Amino acid sequence: MFLAVASDRDRDLLAERLGDRYEIVHGDPGGIDDVDLCIVDAATYPRAEDALDRLKRETTAYLPVLLLVADREADGDVEWLAETVGGTVDDVLVIPTPPAELQDRVEAMVQARRQSRRSALYRRAMDEATLGISITDPDRPNNPIVYVNDRFCQLTGYDREAALGRNCRFLQGPDTDPATTDRIRAAIDAEEPVTVEILNYRADGEPFWNLLAIAPVRDSRGEVTHYLGSQRDVTDRVERERELEHYEAIVETTSDPVYVLDRQGHFVRVNDAMVEQSGFDREELLGSHASMVGTDETVAEMERYIEKLRNGPRERASFETSMVLKDGVRREFATSLAVLEDADAFLGTVIVAHDITDLRRSQRRLSVLDRVLRHNLRNRLNVVLGYARELEGHADEEVAELGGAITDSARNLLELSEEARAFAPVIAGEAEPTDMDAVDLVTAAVEEAREAFPAADISIETPDAAPIRGHDTFRLAVGEILENAIEHHHRDSPTVGVDVRTAGDRVEISVADDGPGIGALERRALAAGAETPLEHTQGLGLWLVNWTVGSVGGDLAIADAEPQGTVVTISVPRSND
Repeated sequence: MFLAVASDRDRDLLAERLGDRYEIVHGDPGGIDDVDLCIVDAATYPRAEDALDRLKRETTAYLPVLLLVADREADGDVEWLAETVGGTVDDVLVIPTPPAELQDRVEAMVQARRQSRRSALYRRAMDEATLGISITDPDRPNNPIVYVNDRFCQLTGYDREAALGRNCRFLQGPDTDPATTDRIRAAIDAEEPVTVEILNYRADGEPFWNLLAIAPVRDSRGEVTHYLGSQRDVTDRVERERELEHYEAIVETTSDPVYVLDRQGHFVRVNDAMVEQSGFDREELLGSHASMVGTDETVAEMERYIEKLRNGPRERASFETSMVLKDGVRREFATSLAVLEDADAFLGTVIVAHDITDLRRSQRRLSVLDRVLRHNLRNRLNVVLGYARELEGHADEEVAELGGAITDSARNLLELSEEARAFAPVIAGEAEPTDMDAVDLVTAAVEEAREAFPAADISIETPDAAPIRGHDTFRLAVGEILENAIEHHHRDSPTVGVDVRTAGDRVEISVADDGPGIGALERRALAAGAETPLEHTQGLGLWLVNWTVGSVGGDLAIADAEPQGTVVTISVPRSND
């Protein structure tokens, strides 16, 4: 409390009457900065008026000034007192006055000051809050907004002038859920708090998800005087949750088992396919270790891949594992594994498994049949060739001609067998893609074709390099296309053009000829990916090329050349190296 009293005796007397309840300061009013009440007498007021006025203007809370006027001064200058009160001075006390009245007047003004400071603090807190804050007045028509803080303006894009006096409904838009607004209206009608997530719209029309909390503010009688609303932009969280719900729906509807393991390898989440295919109930799986369904080798391999992923640049790993179902049956799965981390802290793994038991069983059977058939085919055809050569030397010209036909057919079958053997890694799905240069393999294939078919005119255009992901059979595939273009040409000196070019993230290898072209039936069979008794190709060549290209994510396209002929194009992914 600041005392600006001219007489030291009067100041001491005032301090004594106020007691020890207040800390008393005095001196130059221009040097004070934090007091709850200023008491000034009539003699000091003219000198202190400017300093007191400045102090009141600079403080955010109410700072009361009490003017002490002797009874003789009050009687003599009523006009001066009238001009003073309501300006810098808040109240006038005529002295002498009973001590109790002095204390009551001072205490009332100090309490008003403290209440004002609390109100200023609350307002400053609301003004500077990171939440949007609004206050509405339900006693006025349409419950208008009477206060918004800075964050509300930043959040909505509306300045104070545009928001004040309006109902909060102005933030709603065409896609705001009516059920949500009904909840808000019902809570306000019932004078109850409510929290909702509502789609609102900014001043520029941009929608955003608003976590809106509304609470009634009551007076001392329990009557609602205002509603306090807080707004928080939760658009990112809502969109993440909806995206997560979308992915969860995909996980639950996929036909492949998907499950999540914690750091110790225990199931913490499984989808319906995992429950169905494993034979275990969801409750049996959750909390159990992965060894419940995986063999020791499978668990050990998973741990090795987890360690590699955590310490390497790759984000996921693919490998084959075995799963032992509840009924004891063992199934084979193609497994994709990714680690879950948060700020380099290992949280667990997510695994997607695809049952390949039937596929692997078919592949093994086909592999056995392939080896047996090729071995027996070569042996039997060599026998046939031996007999056919003897027939070619027969004295009977017709028999010798038949022997030559048998020899040609047997040789074609042997070549077909050798062709299948060369492409065996692709057929069996065992070819491992590596980084290679398409220019090198195409150049090698062209040189081999020129040696095998010296009468053919084969041109080649390539860039300096064209890196791709491929394997050794790619050269054979290009050679197969070249051979097909030359052997099926109607002229003895066919013209063939080979072109290598890059197109974005792809590398294209085209072989163009001016021959009779590839038949529509063969094109349809290749496009369909399978042959039928009515539509089938005349050999394995284009199928082997198609499988080779497809094994690395490539495409095979066949188009007509102008004015005649065929253009066969291989398109494969370009390597990043």
